[in-house]
Amino acid sequence: MGFKALTVNTAAEAAGHIYAEDDAAIFQSMFGGDGVLNIGNCLKSTVISNNKVRISDGVLSVGGHIGRLSHADYQDMTIENGATGYNRNDIIYARFLTSGNVDSFILAVKKGTATTGTASDPALVQGNLYDGAVERDYPLYRVKLSGLSIASVDQLFTVIPTIPDLKAQMAKDKAEINQSLANGKIKFGIDSSGNYGYIKDGADTVIPFKRYEDGRIQGRNDVIGSPNSYGLYTKAQYDANKVTYKSGNYNTGLNGETWRSTSFNTGFSTIIALQINCWNDEGNGYFNAFKNVRISGGKVSLDFYAADYVDNYVQWLAVGK
Repeated sequence: MGFKALTVNTAAEAAGHIYAEDDAAIFQSMFGGDGVLNIGNCLKSTVISNNKVRISDGVLSVGGHIGRLSHADYQDMTIENGATGYNRNDIIYARFLTSGNVDSFILAVKKGTATTGTASDPALVQGNLYDGAVERDYPLYRVKLSGLSIASVDQLFTVIPTIPDLKAQMAKDKAEINQSLANGKIKFGIDSSGNYGYIKDGADTVIPFKRYEDGRIQGRNDVIGSPNSYGLYTKAQYDANKVTYKSGNYNTGLNGETWRSTSFNTGFSTIIALQINCWNDEGNGYFNAFKNVRISGGKVSLDFYAADYVDNYVQWLAVGK
C-alpha cells in the first residue's frame, strides 16, 4: 500500500482516507500502552450492591482506540450472584473487537470460576491490534466475591499521566536533588593531591573518584593474588583464575498482579557481579519491581512483582568464575 498521508486536504469528491486505526496508531505511540487518561473521575468504581458495580466518567485507551463515559455519566456493570461457601473473581474490562470493517468497543464483565479455595482471574484476550489482531481486552477492575458478597474491587488499570503531570514530577525530583545538594549531603571538591572527588554527609574529607589505574590494579589482584615481579601472570594462572561473563533471559511463566518468587542458575561457582532486569511484554515492554535477591554459589533467587495478563521475564548478566 505504501506511505499514507493523513493530515492532508483531499478533493471533495475523494473517498475518506483516514480510518480509526490511523488515529489509534498515533495515540498508541503517544501513550505507550493501554490505560485510563487522567481526566474526570478516571473510571472510578463504586459498589452499588452485591450485583452491581458502577463505573464513573473517564477516558480510556485500548491499543490506541479511545472510548469514554461523558462527564456526570456512568455505567452499571452487572455481577452474577455468588454462592455460599465459594470464592470467585470477576473482571470488569474494556473489549475492542473488529471484523476488519466494523469495530465495537464496550465495557463488559468476564465471570470467573467459583472455587472453595483461592479464586483465580478469568483469562482475557491480549491481541496486538497494531499487528492485526481482531480483539484486545484491557482489565479495569477485579471484583472479588466471597460467598454472596462482594469482598473487594481492585483497580487493575494504569492512569496515564498528562504532560503537566510529568512536568510537575520532574520539577519535584529536581527540587529534591537540589535540596540534597543544598543540605550538604553531597558536595564535590579537590583533595590535597589535586584529585577530583566528592564529599558525603558534611564530612571534610574529599573521596577521590576512581581512576583507570585503580581499576586495573584491583582487577589484576582480583584474578591473581600475587603476580610476578613484572606485574604479569602465566597462562596457567590465568586459566585457573580467569573471570568471564554469562547472561540469560527467561519467561518465568508467572503472573497475577502480586509478588512472585523465581530462581535461576548462572553456571558459575562464584558470582562476582550481577545485574538483573525484571520486565513484561505489555506494549513495548515495562519494567517490574524486584527485591530480596539471594545468591548461593552460582544460583540466584529473587522476588518480583508479576504483572497480570502478560508474560513476565527475568533478564540477567553475571560476572564470575
